[in-house]
Amino acid sequence: MMPRISFPTFTDALNKLALSFSERSYAADLLVFLSYLLTAKLGQYILFNLNTSPALIWAPTGIALAAVILKGNRMWLPIACAHLLAVLTIPVPLPVLGKLLTVVAYTAQALIGAAALRQFGSGGTVHRTRDVAVLSIGAILIAAIAPLINTLGQLLIQYISDPWPSLSRAWAGNVLSILVVTPLITGWYHSARWPIPRDRAVEGLSAFTLLLVATYLLFWTSLTASIAFPLIFLLCISLFWIATRFGSRVVITSIATLTGLGISGTIIAHPGALPINQQLIADELFIILLTPIFYTFFTLMEERRLTEVKLAEKIDELERATLQLSENDKAKNEFIAILAHELRNPLSTIVMGIDMLKLENLKPNVVEMLDQGEKQVHAMKRMLDDLLDVARITEKKFTLIKEGIDLGPVLTRSAAVCDHLMRLRNQTLTISIPDTPIPILADPLRVEQIMVNLLTNASKYTPLSGKISLECMVGDRSVRVEIADNGLGIALEDFEKIFSPFQQLNEERHRASGVGIGLFLSRQMVEMHGGSIHVQSQGKGLGSRFSVVFPLSKESPVTSNTDTKVVADATASDITRRILIVDDNVAAATGLSTLLQYKGHTTHTAHSGADALTGYVSFQPDVVVLDIGLPDMSGHQVARTLRKSAPVGSQTILIALTGYGQESDRIAALDAGFDYHLTKPVSVADIHEIVVRPPKKNVTETNMKANTEVGMPLRTQNTM
Repeated sequence: MMPRISFPTFTDALNKLALSFSERSYAADLLVFLSYLLTAKLGQYILFNLNTSPALIWAPTGIALAAVILKGNRMWLPIACAHLLAVLTIPVPLPVLGKLLTVVAYTAQALIGAAALRQFGSGGTVHRTRDVAVLSIGAILIAAIAPLINTLGQLLIQYISDPWPSLSRAWAGNVLSILVVTPLITGWYHSARWPIPRDRAVEGLSAFTLLLVATYLLFWTSLTASIAFPLIFLLCISLFWIATRFGSRVVITSIATLTGLGISGTIIAHPGALPINQQLIADELFIILLTPIFYTFFTLMEERRLTEVKLAEKIDELERATLQLSENDKAKNEFIAILAHELRNPLSTIVMGIDMLKLENLKPNVVEMLDQGEKQVHAMKRMLDDLLDVARITEKKFTLIKEGIDLGPVLTRSAAVCDHLMRLRNQTLTISIPDTPIPILADPLRVEQIMVNLLTNASKYTPLSGKISLECMVGDRSVRVEIADNGLGIALEDFEKIFSPFQQLNEERHRASGVGIGLFLSRQMVEMHGGSIHVQSQGKGLGSRFSVVFPLSKESPVTSNTDTKVVADATASDITRRILIVDDNVAAATGLSTLLQYKGHTTHTAHSGADALTGYVSFQPDVVVLDIGLPDMSGHQVARTLRKSAPVGSQTILIALTGYGQESDRIAALDAGFDYHLTKPVSVADIHEIVVRPPKKNVTETNMKANTEVGMPLRTQNTM
């Protein structure tokens, strides 16, 4: 096989040229010297041989300015040498002083111009709108430096009498050179690679062809004014097409092509009726006016593209961050649920142990310690419930079970719950509640939770022997409950902060116990009831007042099952049941079994689903207390199996005793056939209260009418 021969491409040549120009060697000096000299001689030829005055085609200005911008002030030497050689070989006599003056003028123009552009943050490119503005204004001012020096010098040596032609032709040629040649060099130098992506090659070729056709027809052919104007429009279309779809290198190359091809057409074909010098100056002015407009349009489109890219990147970043936050929040909620379950199991064992110790004949101080321990366990359980409520509210899975209730008894019960805390702190609670019914449509357990949170919060932030008040005021359409204290007080800037989750006052010496979610939950639940909650305070140390507003209900309140505790009849203490206890926690199962035996019941324990099914057949229990998380099968599976295998007319009560207490867990328990759903930790009194009740007529009725006995259907029992 013949070896494959590769030829250098145009891109390779540009890359090598840029590499050689970037190296600190004499190659850059030589390149600048040759390009400056050749373009200077070309400009002189056009000027003197074609009689193009007052127009001057002077590309060296743009080359010199770009060289100093890219390589620094050391490029003054090749620029000065090239210009000196160019003026020494002109075909017209010019005094030596005039020749030296023009060398100094054009060298100084490049150095001063580059310094001015750098001062304003421009590198001679057209990448930003600001670059275009600096380059355009700079071109007008920089282009006048050399012509002014030359013209003044020639006037002093009396070489010319009329300065305007010399000044105007040089200035126009310099402006055009700076606007076209300088960005062409600097743009290609910074990224010398093929500017058109391969997937747009056909489109780029089409746009460039349209530009060539329009330029040729405008500058190389004789056209009437009626045809020339549409061609100018066609030329602008091609330029804006390029500006919209391609990068800066294509843009500056297009302008350079338009300039070179247009000037060449005017010189070579000379299609117009005007003298060539007038036609050239008109062409220069046309390109000078068109170039900044085209550059500005391009940079605006480029900045818009960059902004859209950055915006898309930011949107992607925000979406990723949002997704990550959502996943983290979901993981947090799952962690809270698992944590609550894992903590409730040992708490349940502790509660059982406390209940067992209370059955012993203990000293009063020991009993008091047990009572304190029971209250602490109760506080931990409430904290776990609050954490789960936060997770449910965050996931929008929190639901209320509303009914028409009388608010007065709920407020009284809430105050009773907090009574022990205020007694410990020697605080005085003043209660003012109307004697008449206060009808509201609400979830009674959640309203009690709101009031307990606010009263507990008031007690925590009120000093010992402080005063707290609870006042209920009924209006025409709403009822307002105000809880006030003379405690720490709240700064104005903290009014909203305290209602955020996991937020507390920052002062360490006043920092209360808890995790800072009580007020957050209270606001969320009040708003879910259609009410509002607000705080007032005169400042730190001046106490605070929380106002809760509920809309009144038009219906008369019914007696809520949560308003009065269901008490077993007088013979309840004589009722005994056969109770099957199923829990993989051996200590918890054994403790509960022992306590129920103290109550006179007959118990049997099992620690797996299989043992539960076997024990049910052999033991024939009246009640099954069943844990959900078993090692071999779930408690739901066990419950379904028991319901299916139970004989017709069976009145066995199934109680789910679990560490999972979310709404979905209660619904799953209902579907599995449970009659009651208790969330750990619970006391033996809670279970005994359910056990001694008369059995229902059938399982379905038990499931549907559980609310008439213990509250809402399969509602987690929060009593201790």
